[in-house]
Amino acid sequence: MEFDIADLEQLEANGTLINVIMHEMGHVLGFGTLWERMGLLQGIGTHDPRFIGRNAMTEFARLVGSQIPIPIPVENIGEIGTKNSHWRDSIFGNEVMTSILGGSLNPMSRLTLAALQDMGYSVKIDAADAFVLPNANQLASIRADQATDHRQQEGCNCKHRQSKTHEFAQSITR
Repeated sequence: MEFDIADLEQLEANGTLINVIMHEMGHVLGFGTLWERMGLLQGIGTHDPRFIGRNAMTEFARLVGSQIPIPIPVENIGEIGTKNSHWRDSIFGNEVMTSILGGSLNPMSRLTLAALQDMGYSVKIDAADAFVLPNANQLASIRADQATDHRQQEGCNCKHRQSKTHEFAQSITR
């Protein structure tokens, strides 16, 4: 990961630096960047790409109240670096691995940790932040609060979100 000094100063000043680092570290570990190569992404190039790792599908089913694993909707709009490499913002709202920085809370859910587990990492799933799927009103509020977008930064194709500090390094090992 590379950040230029001007970006670091701005991110630190607005309180998003650690959160952006956590999100980008997910990509460094392969979240969204290795899914296709690992056979974990179906529907590439369609209007409905899905992550198909078994552990994450089980966690998504839990989120929607099902006992049957369900493929997870992946972002289907945007440019390279956004599309096919994040959880779908229109469904997951402010979860840390969506493509949008918004609000003051961006949890790292069991879903994200389970996806890393599907990629071969050992995770402490219970270290995940509490997360429920947002309703339509909550999604609208999250979108209205999307004040930070550093996609213009050199080398960054993501919109990032503000969130609390996560014990990321302690919850994932390989």
